[in-house]
Amino acid sequence: MKREPFNVLMPNANSWDRVPRATLIGTIVLNAVGASAFATTALITIGGVTVLTGASLVGSLIMYAVTSWAAKASTPKFDSGAMNSSGL
Repeated sequence: MKREPFNVLMPNANSWDRVPRATLIGTIVLNAVGASAFATTALITIGGVTVLTGASLVGSLIMYAVTSWAAKASTPKFDSGAMNSSGL
């Protein structure tokens, strides 16, 4: 089977299945700072099902911060010196 970008029939077609999720990132960070009890704390429970844990909240915030930083770093910088009228 050919390796195509969006071929869902091919097992392990891309590496998105192995990308660390917010819960894993939050668990690693909370364990590193010694707050492992907060990682498993259920913050929101709906109908007996845990919807939000401390690890997923912390991991989501970290992923948001890294993504925002990367997007800001990749935007073009405005050259304010090109707008003066001395060259006209």
